[in-house]
Amino acid sequence: MGPAKSLATVGAALLAATALAACAPANADPEVDRPAPDATNLPALVTGINASGLALYLAAREDGENTAVSPVSIALAFGMADAGASDSVAVALEDFFGFPAEGEARLHAFNALEQTISSEGDGEVVRIANRIFTDSAFEPRDDYRTALATYFGAGAEAVPMATNGEAAAKRINDWISDRTEGLIEDLVKPEMFNDLSRAMLANTVYMNADWEQPFTAEATSPHPFTLLDGSTVQPDMMWQHGAVGEVVTGDGWVAATKPYIGGDREMLIVLPDAGTFTAVEDDLAAVLAQIDDGLTPAEYILALPKFTAESSTDLREVMEGRLGVTGLFDVVGLDGIGPELSISSAAHGVKVIVDEEGTEAAAATVVGMAGTSAPAEPEFQLIADRPFIYVIRDTATDAILFVGRVLDPS
Repeated sequence: MGPAKSLATVGAALLAATALAACAPANADPEVDRPAPDATNLPALVTGINASGLALYLAAREDGENTAVSPVSIALAFGMADAGASDSVAVALEDFFGFPAEGEARLHAFNALEQTISSEGDGEVVRIANRIFTDSAFEPRDDYRTALATYFGAGAEAVPMATNGEAAAKRINDWISDRTEGLIEDLVKPEMFNDLSRAMLANTVYMNADWEQPFTAEATSPHPFTLLDGSTVQPDMMWQHGAVGEVVTGDGWVAATKPYIGGDREMLIVLPDAGTFTAVEDDLAAVLAQIDDGLTPAEYILALPKFTAESSTDLREVMEGRLGVTGLFDVVGLDGIGPELSISSAAHGVKVIVDEEGTEAAAATVVGMAGTSAPAEPEFQLIADRPFIYVIRDTATDAILFVGRVLDPS
């Protein structure tokens, strides 16, 4: 699909790191062979990622704003931190994200997740990229870099984050922009760095997929959309009679899936009844479980507005201030990466664009560390002419790639 006709979702989280002692700059990337996917612990990993991602999404919501997050991107970035975590930091990561198993078995689960989700074919692509950026005077432990390369495909790159934050931010932003096809350009800010900055973990997830059944542009027309306050806007509404997917009706909501080409990904649209949006969204995890238990194949009528939405989230503020996560930030416990390191910050950004042809989506997560210091109409209809929730997920693993809400598509 073309760049102007897409759904684009971009997320990024930052973990800043500093160390008390300077070390040598990064050496050449280790030569490793990525292991074949071992899916033994993959279902448990996905369960934890989806649960933590939904919790972050609900906590990150801002009144009246179109909010979205990428659970997979956030979990992969923190998963790289987990590969070097120790003591209470390791416990906090495991508790919040529900990471399964331990040691090499957990690393194999991350490797399987990335390789299972990643794909490229006619009309669809999902690409994941990971990287560790280090200060020019800091070198992570060799076994940590080997683990990142082996299980996350992550190389290393030195940037002057402790001495020239502007140059470091520009280089990391360029890397993110390249891997998100320009959807995220200015995620990392120079003020994120200071003289103690030592490393930043970065993840990007990029998706570009056509609908299995594209909307017909000629059927798109302005249509009233009722906002939560009762006022209306007139977005361009896409219509499809005879949409094929799975549908279900629940208590206060209807839901339907719209597959992407190839069948490996789908968008799940959850449309709360008028006056029930907040209640349905607040109980989203339970609603999704009910949806999965009740979905049945059907041909139905779908109306979905074209929309572009952007949101940004301070993940540290959300995790600590709203979800009560303790023992994770400003706590020394990344001994597998280097001495006296702690997670100091985390941020996330998302952009979403939906149109007749399909979905383009990208997520970037950066994590930094700091040292102490027309036929007959079907019966089922989903007319999204009021606020709704969407979930883009991988059908092979059930992993949620993106989750968001549209309060105002105009």
